[in-house]
Amino acid sequence: MNKIALGTAQIGIKYGIKNKFKKIKEKESSLIINNLKKHNIYYIDTARYYGNAEEIIGNNNTAKIKIITKIPKLDLRKNIKYQINNHLYTSLIKLKKNKIYAALLHDENQIKSKKGKIILDELQKLKFKKLVSKVGISLYDPKTIYELNKIKFIPDIIQIPYSIMDRRFDKNNLLNKLKKQNVEIHVRSIFLQGLLLMNLNNLHYYFKNFKSDLMKIHQIAKSYRISLKELCFFFVLQNKNIDLVIIGIDNFNQLKELKNIKKKFQKFKYTNFKFKIIDYKKKFILPSKWKL
Repeated sequence: MNKIALGTAQIGIKYGIKNKFKKIKEKESSLIINNLKKHNIYYIDTARYYGNAEEIIGNNNTAKIKIITKIPKLDLRKNIKYQINNHLYTSLIKLKKNKIYAALLHDENQIKSKKGKIILDELQKLKFKKLVSKVGISLYDPKTIYELNKIKFIPDIIQIPYSIMDRRFDKNNLLNKLKKQNVEIHVRSIFLQGLLLMNLNNLHYYFKNFKSDLMKIHQIAKSYRISLKELCFFFVLQNKNIDLVIIGIDNFNQLKELKNIKKKFQKFKYTNFKFKIIDYKKKFILPSKWKL
């Protein structure tokens, strides 16, 4: 059964189109973090570039919680070893940990550079130093998987965007191939920053050309008599290749809701949701391309 991780972007920065790019207040963030285990959540996903998220996490009870952070974009003109170690030690200090579950390289394009192998070798050394249990890469482009194969590097973890609308990593049976290599697959953006949950009448004008596509998932949810959030969640949870689902929440009540959704999924009687893999335009499924 897929596990859930708390995504912490909105804890440290203004994030998410649905909540109008608001940042959660620190008191509410602490309430969420300190109650994760009560709601059967034992993973936190964070990053150095999520504002003060790591400090907030470090100021709260994360005993027995597995923390995943990311190494920011490196300056390839400078010492790679120093930068990777400095970034991780800085994160450990903020998180108040001697060791964390995993560190992921944030910028996948740097693997394709002349210093790509040096970067990956230095990442691996973090495990030998017992600073992390696993290392990996945060990906946006499925083509990067093939670049990794060329240099014969198998990450412990890959983190990818994946949703009912974004199926790029499903093509060519890619996720199944990764599992056969014992790669741990973490997925993010299952709600597209909340876009897939929005009232169609409240959409930003940028998305007007995609309204008919969004309407389809509203119709599917209605046909199964489940909410949009449940549909997006169930779609991901049914994929046996996925190990961890990263979910950002805006308030404590949504933490309770997560637990209830997962319980409902376990009881939900359904034939696997059947969806064609559609090539949605990147300006729709990639938030970095949005012009808001």
